[in-house]
Amino acid sequence: MDYAEGTRVGYRGWYGADVEPAFWFGGGLGWGVWDYRSAEQVRSDDGVAVAVVLANTADRTSREVVQVYWRPEGAAPVRLVGYAIADEVVPGETRTVRVTCDPRAFRLWDEVASGWVTPSGGTLLVARGLGDIRIEVERS
Repeated sequence: MDYAEGTRVGYRGWYGADVEPAFWFGGGLGWGVWDYRSAEQVRSDDGVAVAVVLANTADRTSREVVQVYWRPEGAAPVRLVGYAIADEVVPGETRTVRVTCDPRAFRLWDEVASGWVTPSGGTLLVARGLGDIRIEVERS
């Protein structure tokens, strides 16, 4: 069997494709309605984190899973690098969620060097799910 998709499997294979999946990875069905107000990259002890300000604009208390994906420059596929939960947010409340990103998720295999490299740059995608990107932040 020929596995020609390489690293573009699962949610990575659907992002940027001409067709969309029936359900995006991480695109859960919740009762809340969320306004993602802002996002900024911040430094953490573990490397990179993203502070996301969001508001519950629904008429009921809800929770939200904030996801951060990294879209590297070049041909490497997008990947999930972190997520965090805003739990029990009452209607009208604004909450800041800090998503700590796994530093290993930023590594790419370099065939020439025969080892892992961590390139800089790319874009951090703040999303409800990969099919619902709310904010893009340049990775520094």
